[in-house]
Amino acid sequence: MQTNRLVTRNGRAPRLTWLRAGAVSTIAVLCWPLVLYAHAHLRRSEPAAHERLGKIPTVIRLWFTERPELGFTKVRLRAPDSSEIVLGNPARLSDDPMGLSVPISSPLTAGTYTVLWRTAAADGHATSGSFSFEVVDEAVATPAADTMARPGAGHALVHVDSTPSTSPSMNVSAATRWLEFMAMLAVVGAVVFRLVVLPRATRAIGALTTEASVEVAASARRLAQSALVLLVLTALSRLYAEARMVLGPDRPVDGAVLRTLLGTSWGMGWCVGAAGVVLAAIGFMLVRRARAEAGWVIAAFGAAAIGIAPALTGHASTTQPVPLSIVLDIAHVLAASAWLGTLLALLFAAFPLVRGRLASMEVQPGPLVAALVRAFHPIALTCAAVVIATGLVAAWMRLPTIASLVDSIYGRILLLKLAFVALVVVLGALNWRRMLPRLGDEHAARRLTRTASAELTVAALVLAATALLVSTSPPEPADRIAIHQPEQR
Repeated sequence: MQTNRLVTRNGRAPRLTWLRAGAVSTIAVLCWPLVLYAHAHLRRSEPAAHERLGKIPTVIRLWFTERPELGFTKVRLRAPDSSEIVLGNPARLSDDPMGLSVPISSPLTAGTYTVLWRTAAADGHATSGSFSFEVVDEAVATPAADTMARPGAGHALVHVDSTPSTSPSMNVSAATRWLEFMAMLAVVGAVVFRLVVLPRATRAIGALTTEASVEVAASARRLAQSALVLLVLTALSRLYAEARMVLGPDRPVDGAVLRTLLGTSWGMGWCVGAAGVVLAAIGFMLVRRARAEAGWVIAAFGAAAIGIAPALTGHASTTQPVPLSIVLDIAHVLAASAWLGTLLALLFAAFPLVRGRLASMEVQPGPLVAALVRAFHPIALTCAAVVIATGLVAAWMRLPTIASLVDSIYGRILLLKLAFVALVVVLGALNWRRMLPRLGDEHAARRLTRTASAELTVAALVLAATALLVSTSPPEPADRIAIHQPEQR
């Protein structure tokens, strides 16, 4: 009866703690004011906002603070009588990746015209806006489209404010990313636990019965498969929300829209993650039905693809130099997932089973828990070092100055995340110095469960801050801030 009480107490406590952490993290994400956080701001336009033209323009040029995706871009021109002027397809400027041009197919007459635009960068965050210009009565046609002034040629730079495309959904999008990160942690952690931690622990304590080893591995697999279901739901939700956000509410989400979306850089990153989910599902299915241990290797490739996808659909895809930024982000995400995800697998898949069902299979819970934790410890140390190093380098690449940590919203959220990461590291260090040497009996295992639950609770808040970061625009360099100052009129 004592063993059953221990199992109940130790099985429920981590789950209740994790549910509380999840509730707090979700509320934090939903309540944070994300409605002001746009990404690809419009820096400059030709014709400029409020400009009076003595020559009839034949092309509209737009420059943004991030490289716009053509598949996400839609530009409209409204005539003085509110009719739509026919425009050509947007095309990139050959001399500036941040700019694009849109041919005006019909000749313009005198009057005030309104340009309405919508775009997004490779990270998928959409912005939209509008501005007007006037063609005067004595305007004459321009001789060629290329005669309009280029940046730096003395033409006035006029800032045009842009706004998030569908601001009310930004908080929901951040909450979806939080759920996605949690599910990713569970999948990667289960794979690392099965392929690295469990074999190391088995060798450390001697021969572990095949039945006991299969039971522990199956528990980790069930955790990962449940997380895959959540990943599928969040991936489909993100795809639909992205289609509505970047292509506008006036277009129905049909096959053509999805093909356009999946053909962008963001879409290709999404496809990498979706392929990883499918591959991991196949691997887990092989393990379950065919008892093929090679399925874990297949699942490992799928988990790696799942961990790569966030770098291809987030800020890393727009931070220069992009290749280095993506590599750093991939290392950061995979290391964090291996560290915290394996802790999640230990706490939810291994510990309750070891102290419960395996206790009736002549497996001593205390020594096995100690062996599992000691096998996990070097992985945690290595991955934590990678997470801290890559995170600091990425912050240095995205923040123009140290003062940006305080002056910008992105910097303040980053400081919050760093504080939570530091707390996780402190809790992990306490487990290492105080709990690890005492492991070996049931009492020590119960204490470790409580401290590991606290560590995982703070980790949930780290992921909440991360979800806010990926939905927030990093601050811009000083030279761009100067360009953004509106012209006094």
